[in-house]
Amino acid sequence: MKAVTLWQPWANYCVTPSETDPERPVKQYETRSWTTRHRGLIAIHASKRWGCDQAMRFGFPELPLGAIVGVVEIVDMWATNLVGWVSRLSDEERSLGDFSPNRYGWELANPRKLDEPIPCRGKQGIWVLDAEIEEKLMRRLELITTGSTAQ
Repeated sequence: MKAVTLWQPWANYCVTPSETDPERPVKQYETRSWTTRHRGLIAIHASKRWGCDQAMRFGFPELPLGAIVGVVEIVDMWATNLVGWVSRLSDEERSLGDFSPNRYGWELANPRKLDEPIPCRGKQGIWVLDAEIEEKLMRRLELITTGSTAQ
């Protein structure tokens, strides 16, 4: 399975279902300076440390670091230069990303947050999970789907 590493709290926002529409994450668009052809399921890895900007803005809440925190689907890709697209987003959504010109919004859907994050090393760009980590992730996702509490 593919994965991407994000700073907290953005990683958490990408895998947390919205209160108004559980098929959409709190952060519906992950913004990047680069695009991807990847569509479908992707693991979200929280970086090992906070960035200075994020720490100053949000303090240091109890969010997992250096771990897979859940999965989400990339369903589409939007260029921020597309006329009118960014202006249709809510103020809240715009506050959660960098929608400046020449960037891309990865549209996300179907978030699944892990009850227990899986510690692992992250990488830059889109990367492939080690087989052992992927196996743990798939077992935990199955528990989320079935509603079981057994490990």
